[in-house]
Amino acid sequence: MAADFSKVRFNPTLNYAGVDLQQGRVLLDADFNELTALLDRRLRALAGDVLGRATVGANTPDAFKLSLVAGALHIGRGRLYVDGLLAENHGSGAPAYDALMGGPTFSTTTPFTLQPWLKGQTPPTAGRHLVYLDVWNREVSALEQPDLVEAAVGVDSTTRTQTVWQVRVLAENAAAGVDCASPDAAVPGWAELIAPSTGRLTTGTFDLAPGTDPCELPPEGGYRGLENQLYRVEIHDAGLPGGGATFKWSRENNAVGSRVTRFLSNLEVEVESLGRDDVLRFNTGDWVEFIDDEREFAQRPGELRRVTVNDDTRSLEFSPPLDDLQPPRTNLRVRRWDQARRVLRVQGSGTVLHHDLDAPGATGAIPIPASGTLLLEDGLTVSFTNAGGPGSPGFRSGDFWTFAARTLDASVEDLTNAPPRGTQHHYARLGFWDVAAGTVSDCRHPWPPEGGGDCACTVCVTPASHASGQLTLQAAVD
Repeated sequence: MAADFSKVRFNPTLNYAGVDLQQGRVLLDADFNELTALLDRRLRALAGDVLGRATVGANTPDAFKLSLVAGALHIGRGRLYVDGLLAENHGSGAPAYDALMGGPTFSTTTPFTLQPWLKGQTPPTAGRHLVYLDVWNREVSALEQPDLVEAAVGVDSTTRTQTVWQVRVLAENAAAGVDCASPDAAVPGWAELIAPSTGRLTTGTFDLAPGTDPCELPPEGGYRGLENQLYRVEIHDAGLPGGGATFKWSRENNAVGSRVTRFLSNLEVEVESLGRDDVLRFNTGDWVEFIDDEREFAQRPGELRRVTVNDDTRSLEFSPPLDDLQPPRTNLRVRRWDQARRVLRVQGSGTVLHHDLDAPGATGAIPIPASGTLLLEDGLTVSFTNAGGPGSPGFRSGDFWTFAARTLDASVEDLTNAPPRGTQHHYARLGFWDVAAGTVSDCRHPWPPEGGGDCACTVCVTPASHASGQLTLQAAVD
């Protein structure tokens, strides 16, 4: 769920180092959020440049170390840095105290099937497979985390960015000769998994014919909406342009939503709220997306339905029934998207029909064409391209872009073949699990590196490391 932002203005190519307030000025959400993004990028760059792409710190050497307990895979407690993102496994079992960080933790390793953000995985029963770590930043609002609403105020004031990690197993079988040192292309399925999205988006405007509404802006071109908006375009179905990829869009950064309180039937749900006002609410005919925690963390899109709103019962009716989101579910919620009616494609100086969302069988998602420019609304256009060649991943489900539209100068934030703003996944190899042999290797990288030293050019040799040959006195001198 996205937040109710006015604009997302962080641009790393400008090399800003801070945000300074001026006296007597209005404080905008975009300023505060840009400062947060600046600091986050600085910390991630520092961690990535110093520690490397995927590194375990000395204070928690067993972080994400794989082990087998009675044949079941377990994940070690501690901190591991992946591309500068901090993935922290607090463990499971009895509560404990982290003296270094001064906070709560747990006493034992985490079972593979009981991860905090990916429960109920079915482990492989045969073969040799790469076990890997997937880390990304998740947008969290009061819909995902209800306690963000302060009871004394009664409304949500802020949102959060949450670092989520998942330990997963590649389905492809790895041959005995493939190990931690093998290049990406040699590990079956690995290069395809970690390849970033090659989907790109370009924004623009199209001169519409003058309307009859006296409240509309004059037809000088540009954005003709009557409100300042932060648009969000998000990929629903993965794929290539013209090859199955679809998208949805929102003029409110997808910030209009509610939690589902109960099912009244398999075709009707009661929600906590229908909306804040006549604009930021659900209305009959809206396309909405139903999603819960399990589906989100499985990295699958929700289910789109067109709804009929019943104000008296605070409920939403829809058809057909939800495929796999019936109760009981974990934190089922619904969010509004704004695509509707006929979606037009620009052709010459006019437009032609691209997709009819009112047609029988419409799913609510808009197919991405192989080429061409689509008109969203009020003169605002988007076009999609695939930056990769044959075999490239194209668009990933969950890819999204945001761009601001302003009424004062009829401007639309310029995106030209822009890569997705999110969701950015970061990966690290943890080890190879040979199910039949009951063994698991360790692909993690420790810090400081074995045989390395600190900035004082000192190397610590212990009697045990010298006797075992792991780090001898001569090796330290060398």
